Parts: sequence; C-alpha cells; structure tokens
Amino acid sequence: MSNYPPGVTGNELEIAGPDWEGETERACTSRGEVELEVLSCEDLATLRRWAARDITETITTYDLRRLVGGIITTLLPKCDWEGEVEAWSYGGTLHWTCPLCGYEQEEDQNDT
Repeated sequence: MSNYPPGVTGNELEIAGPDWEGETERACTSRGEVELEVLSCEDLATLRRWAARDITETITTYDLRRLVGGIITTLLPKCDWEGEVEAWSYGGTLHWTCPLCGYEQEEDQNDT
C-alpha cells in the first residue's frame, strides 16, 4: 500500500529523480538564429579592471549606464557552441541546455 494516487508507481522522474546527473562534452545542435549581447573590447576591459579593483577612481552610475548602453545585440546564423555542460538523463534521453543560446537539447541515448 502506498500514498501515491492511482496509476503512480513512484518511479516517475518527478518522484524518483533522474537516472544520471553530471557534466558531459556536447555541441549545440540549434539551427535557428542566435541573438547575443556583447560589449566592445574596450568596455569589457574597463569592467574587468573595475571588478578586479585595479581602477582607483570610482565608476559612477553614469559610467555604468554608458557601459551597459554599449551592449550590442548581434545575430548569428546558428549556434556553434561546444564544451562541457551540466546534463541529466531519464528514460534513455539525455537533457541539457546550451549555455550560449539557451536551446534545450534532448538526445536519445539509445541511438548512440
């Protein structure tokens, strides 16, 4: 006897959790346009120096607004990201999300 409703075994993902969780090497398979927000090299260097406290002068709210306002939106024809990702599998399907474009990936592990 269990406290589960009729038709629920307790082996479902929501109850039992994934079969596997960890890091794995993957390449994004998204073929849609990828929208990225980027800073100029100069603005990025300024932010890095400020974060490392190498800048002695205070960055004002105006300066931060100018830096954030300098963000450029660019479109890539597809995502070519490759690298290590956090992933999980359940029922023979591997799930992970591309850290660059946010595309949610599902791969049938039985096909490999």
